[in-house]
Amino acid sequence: MGVDKSVLIDSDDVEEGDQFLTATILVVYLKDKKTDIILAGNIAVDNGTGQVIPRLAEELGISAATTITKLIVDGETTTIGAPC
Repeated sequence: MGVDKSVLIDSDDVEEGDQFLTATILVVYLKDKKTDIILAGNIAVDNGTGQVIPRLAEELGISAATTITKLIVDGETTTIGAPC
């Protein structure tokens, strides 16, 4: 709800690869797109290592926050809460 657009990247390479390959595939898709926010689950195809989002953020030159427990989006302002 509230999403303007979403994309499903379905690739056998992602399922058979590692977190570096997964991040690289996402970077290739996202590098020329205007991205406001990237949301990802806590456990994913990276075997729970939590490396895809930090690698993706580094390659795209954007900030990343992990282990988010609260997310409030108000216009162009996003407030993120994380466990202490």
